[in-house]
Amino acid sequence: MPEWSDGGKSPARYMGSDIAKCKILFLAANPQGTTQLALDKEIREIEAKIRAADFRDSLQLVSHWAVRPDDLLQFLNQHQPHVVHFSGHGNEENEILLLSDTGESQPVGSAALRELFRTLKDNIRVVVLNACFSRGQAEAIVANIDCAVGMNKAIGDQAAITFAGSFYRALGFGRSVQQAFDQGKTALMLAGIREENIPELLCRQGVDPADIVLVEAETDANKPESGKEQAMSDKSKRGVSIGGNVTGSAIVTGDHNVTSLQFTQTTLPPAESVDVQAEFAALRQILADLQAADQKKIERALEDAAEEITKPEPDRDELGQALNRALTYAQKAEGFAATVGKLQTHTTKIVSWLGDNWHKLLPLVGLTL
Repeated sequence: MPEWSDGGKSPARYMGSDIAKCKILFLAANPQGTTQLALDKEIREIEAKIRAADFRDSLQLVSHWAVRPDDLLQFLNQHQPHVVHFSGHGNEENEILLLSDTGESQPVGSAALRELFRTLKDNIRVVVLNACFSRGQAEAIVANIDCAVGMNKAIGDQAAITFAGSFYRALGFGRSVQQAFDQGKTALMLAGIREENIPELLCRQGVDPADIVLVEAETDANKPESGKEQAMSDKSKRGVSIGGNVTGSAIVTGDHNVTSLQFTQTTLPPAESVDVQAEFAALRQILADLQAADQKKIERALEDAAEEITKPEPDRDELGQALNRALTYAQKAEGFAATVGKLQTHTTKIVSWLGDNWHKLLPLVGLTL
């Protein structure tokens, strides 16, 4: 039976014998024969902290309990979350403990988790392993996911609850992943729980967690308008219309002017005819010339794409995700509307090469099929 890490007040998350809305997928497991954890208190704490945050409506919390290994595949496919949170037991063999079909412990190791998040990374930006000795699993996960939080030794139940609540509260106030992590540790210190050095934030090579903000604060430029305010703003906004026969959505540029983008219908060229490296090089040069407040973020995303595209067998989903980040940041730049026409040709060809799953890049440059 494991020792309690806080003088016997709460069970440690460890069995010694064995990231439109930001969607958070909360997965919990407390197998038979393991110390009972206060997992219900943890999710209540997370829910309460999110409800008290400014941008609570931009976060969606989905939970599943008594999770078995195959459930990981089911729920990641089903929900395609931005944040994955596991709450339960871990052991010193770098395994998290899920449930078998009989309800007993079934360990899942680092290699399996690495492969899971390689094949099902989709929208996932952050993984939180709120379980003892989970640092090794977090390290394996960041081979494919931007950020992961793991515990470097046994962590007490109350410490895990306090850290998690503060972490998600900070995200709900529009803080970066780095700031949310730091606030989680600070909350432990303020509560007198001397376990603030147990959580560790690990990141994929080249990723800065200070740049990852999962909930964007609403700006004056994207707040809905009505009545007199709408009429007045229509006179003062600089509007740019890009031709086509499908009405699209608005893009907010860096100077807080709204560009009304009319989607243009397009067709994709044959994928085999595309020189993807040449098309990417051209698109990268266009984005490099933008005067964007998020230029560093654009450059990091393009660096990720460049690294992937030069591999003998590029991961098309990895490349698509990097381009999605780059174009999303670029939309906020002054002068973006003036570059859309240049971007469309190259984006169309790249999307053809990437495949059906990446048609969603087209609307970012005012195109539709």
